[in-house]
Amino acid sequence: MLENRILIVDDDPDITDIISKTLSLDGFTNLNVAHNGEQALEIFGHFGPDLVILDLRMPVMTGYDFLKEVNLKPADPYAVIVLSGEIHDEAIKQCYDLRINAYLYKPFNLYALRGIVKQTLALKNVQADLEEEIMRRKELEKQLREDRLHFMSLAKDKLTPGQQLERMQELVIMFEDKEN
Repeated sequence: MLENRILIVDDDPDITDIISKTLSLDGFTNLNVAHNGEQALEIFGHFGPDLVILDLRMPVMTGYDFLKEVNLKPADPYAVIVLSGEIHDEAIKQCYDLRINAYLYKPFNLYALRGIVKQTLALKNVQADLEEEIMRRKELEKQLREDRLHFMSLAKDKLTPGQQLERMQELVIMFEDKEN
């Protein structure tokens, strides 16, 4: 958890300072700060954050424009938490339509932010672990298919046609049981 990279984006230096200090107290040390969406995009490209904490109303490039540029997808390895003074349903809907993970109203409670940061990163870490497990299982399935073909070719050379048929039937039954 503590190795996660967090990008804090807000045009108010007081906000970025308090968030940075609060997250540092929780053990997060890999933090970066931007003061507008354009600067955030530049940092985003080389920093590769796991989490972006984003204000919506900023000069140069808004948080909305930043979200449109990064084009979030559910499988992305990063998450976005929006902090905003906008309490209108349409603003919130637009953010969730752009696939953010959480929305906090300004002024926000630091304990709520800390909890949401930890939960969001934990979910992203679980997602990454599951994706790794899926890839590992696909690799194992591929290896199993290759081993099965290799075994069949070895068996073909050593057995009589009747024994080959018998072994093939046993293999089919065995692999059907494994797949179910």
